[in-house]
Amino acid sequence: MTQRFDASKLCNSGKWGWGLHMRTVAFLFFLTVFVPTELRAQWVYQKQESAFGSDSVHLALAAGRGGYALGIRCTGGDSQIIYITPEKMGDDAVSLINSSGAKLLLRVDEEAVVELDPVASLSDGEALYAADLSIEVAQSIIDARKRVAVAVSWLSNNFHENSFTVRGSTKAVGKILENCQ
Repeated sequence: MTQRFDASKLCNSGKWGWGLHMRTVAFLFFLTVFVPTELRAQWVYQKQESAFGSDSVHLALAAGRGGYALGIRCTGGDSQIIYITPEKMGDDAVSLINSSGAKLLLRVDEEAVVELDPVASLSDGEALYAADLSIEVAQSIIDARKRVAVAVSWLSNNFHENSFTVRGSTKAVGKILENCQ
């Protein structure tokens, strides 16, 4: 029997913070529908205090074109980069991606490509890729001048390639580094 991944269990576990997750989805919807295109690319910072301990959730997020989003999340001192795609997929596809060594590719400006080992999951039925993030990569996003490009590499092919502006990334990602402890 295949076990179904339930994102709400992960979100309710305190690892992500369910309230922050739902607000993030609502924020992305608002950006996509009501905000002019030139403002969508702005990086924003959001913090959710834990009602049960010291594990606040910090999130820096940029919404891209076509329903894509790139973010950096910190919970309990652990930083991750998250890449949300509009792709609808099932649990079997997520399991296959996770078992076959997909990579999250990240390029800041014209720097070398960084390959990260993501864990794919579903967020409201859409593909989400999360990978551990080093301070060095976060710092390169803070220092970026033009863009942060992201893609998912799987079975020698690149999927979901997208670029995000760096407008606001210095402040938003800087707050992540400042508060992620």
